[in-house]
Amino acid sequence: MAINYTVILYNSTGTKQLYSDGFLDITMSRAVNGIDLLRMVYGGDNVAVQYLTYGSIVEVYREDRAAGIAYYREFAGIIRMIDTVISDTTLVTVQAVGFNALLADRIVAWKAGVSNRIFLPTDATYQLIPDSNKAATVQKKVSTNGQKFDQSKLRAIRKAE
Repeated sequence: MAINYTVILYNSTGTKQLYSDGFLDITMSRAVNGIDLLRMVYGGDNVAVQYLTYGSIVEVYREDRAAGIAYYREFAGIIRMIDTVISDTTLVTVQAVGFNALLADRIVAWKAGVSNRIFLPTDATYQLIPDSNKAATVQKKVSTNGQKFDQSKLRAIRKAE
């Protein structure tokens, strides 16, 4: 008996969209402590094509009944490339990367050459903080090197930056 693969597609917010086993080809590459890769090819008339969007989440489950292996997750990741080839038959090729790719993405938290990297919430973000947490963040007087700063001084510091 053959090995069965089932693909589960989620949108970018994690809402389950579709179970699919109608792909024409599937290729996976797994790496320990590296980035897993997935390549799937669908026919253009497959119902799954409408759910194949950039940033969608893909899970691939594998089962081998002959070997007594129940379904287990073989791959989980995010769609990063979609290529559509239109000829006599339309083919949609999807490439996805494993979630470890998120750890490899570059994160720019501050502008280059900035020495003061303290986060002080602006008035707009301060409104988003629940009242129960405000006392622990800005409303509470902060002690730094023996100096006490109240909220009005923190606003003045933010305006000066």
